[in-house]
Amino acid sequence: MSVVLIAASAVVAGARSYTAIGPTAAVGAQLLDGLLP
Repeated sequence: MSVVLIAASAVVAGARSYTAIGPTAAVGAQLLDGLLP
């Protein structure tokens, strides 16, 4: 049971980090696109 909880918490943590990195990467790409000629 504990293994299932650990796996579930890992998936949730991964999803949270992905949702946090996604917008940041999008903004970074827009900034790079604006800086490049």
